[in-house]
Amino acid sequence: YEHAKFLAERDSLQRRTIWSDCIKPELLHYESFEDFDSDVLVTSWIQGESLAALLMRSGELTLDERLECCHRLVTAVSFATQEYQHRDLHPGNVIMRGPESVRMGPRVEIRETRPGVTLVDWGEAFPLF
Repeated sequence: YEHAKFLAERDSLQRRTIWSDCIKPELLHYESFEDFDSDVLVTSWIQGESLAALLMRSGELTLDERLECCHRLVTAVSFATQEYQHRDLHPGNVIMRGPESVRMGPRVEIRETRPGVTLVDWGEAFPLF
């Protein structure tokens, strides 16, 4: 089962989509060691804060900051679910990147939108087509 999850994550990260660069980490290396019954999957480091950590300190955020987080999260999940069912989406698997990675707003074309949110742990992901 664990080997299948590694393969599913590898496949979903290898498959490039229009939104890959803004919602998925980059797959750097995958290797399977059958002699050791082990797999290695290496992705790019995502600088940011997990949604779980952000929720723990949400009392410090203004209403506008909370709404911005919700908007960014909904946008990222909307992008992801156009081609995949992530199926393991929870606050620990969501990284909220810094404001420099966000490009959203009424004057930003949809294809230029970048919510600054990365969804990690694609081991349960299932392609929709």
